[in-house]
Amino acid sequence: MTPATARRRTRFGLLPALALTAAIVVLNACTAAALPSLSVSTAPSSVAVAVTPSPGPSTLASASPAPLPTIGVVMVTPIPNAPDRKTVVKVVAANVRWVPTTLAAPAGQVWHVRIDNQDGPPEHHNFVVASGKTFPERIYQSPNFNKGTFTFDVPALPAGAYFFICTVHADVMTGTLELAP
Repeated sequence: MTPATARRRTRFGLLPALALTAAIVVLNACTAAALPSLSVSTAPSSVAVAVTPSPGPSTLASASPAPLPTIGVVMVTPIPNAPDRKTVVKVVAANVRWVPTTLAAPAGQVWHVRIDNQDGPPEHHNFVVASGKTFPERIYQSPNFNKGTFTFDVPALPAGAYFFICTVHADVMTGTLELAP
């Protein structure tokens, strides 16, 4: 065997052992079953792999998968015929962000949000009140609006914590809304 062939065998002979080690690490991280432990020993021109059984189930077939968590959707409906106490909450849309990101409004009453949109075209926004991040959890949504000041009537909702979001820029324009009696 030439020195070049010996170098290739040494260099590439380690790759299968590393791939096997990575596969076992990934499988062990992804399953609840105990997998055999792996020890790798390298010599200048060879690779030796020893597999030692771990305590517990010996095969993946005997492991039962963990149950998936259920995702709940909180459906909130506005309170019909609620009084309007003329409460106005102010928020600014600037640089594609809400300022402030925490709002407080009265629970059980119609309230109003006055939005000073300082973002010019082509940016436009909307104001959504939601009980969660999914579409069915949206409770109120304003029309889209451009630069300027706009006031919207928000329906009365039960006391609790909500989100306010611009769905046009949902990844960066979100905040929390606390409704208290």
